Amino acid sequence: MPEKVRELVAICPGCLTWETVWFMGDVMEPKRRFARKPDGKVYHDCKMTDKPCRLYPRFVGERNEVRAAAVRDLLQPSETVYRRAGH
Repeated sequence: MPEKVRELVAICPGCLTWETVWFMGDVMEPKRRFARKPDGKVYHDCKMTDKPCRLYPRFVGERNEVRAAAVRDLLQPSETVYRRAGH
């Protein structure tokens, strides 16, 4: 079974630059200004801080599905919505 590709957003705590990074297992796809060091953390080459970047998951697909569901509920409210409104 192939390893899952994880898409994360790396944000530098020094200059606040962000970029999408991809991991296949424990291996990060090479980037020009972001690198994974031997300690396993991702660093930005801005030289403004020696702290590692913060990594956040990207849920683009899930976010779009939630928005679509919210729009559907607005256009055709479900029974739950009617009950909450006191109908």
